[in-house]
Amino acid sequence: LSVPITTYCPEKDKALDLTFINAEEAFKSKKTSDLLRALVVYNLCSINFLVENNAKLMKLFRGLLGERLFVYFMKKTFYGHFVAG
Repeated sequence: LSVPITTYCPEKDKALDLTFINAEEAFKSKKTSDLLRALVVYNLCSINFLVENNAKLMKLFRGLLGERLFVYFMKKTFYGHFVAG
């Protein structure tokens, strides 16, 4: 099974380069806010305390923030980064 390294993009009428050799090409479809969110989320995920205690921390913050604000925060950070749609 082979996977092509380019994908046709009809909106731009040219193939997208998916090799990541050229960073500008690889990330041109992303907004700066998406890249900043990715940077923040990945940095938070590198903190062992947060990873090891995520369930407890989520329960704590859900209680402190309330359901609506907690869901909003999650959609703007972790959920929004890792879950499509």
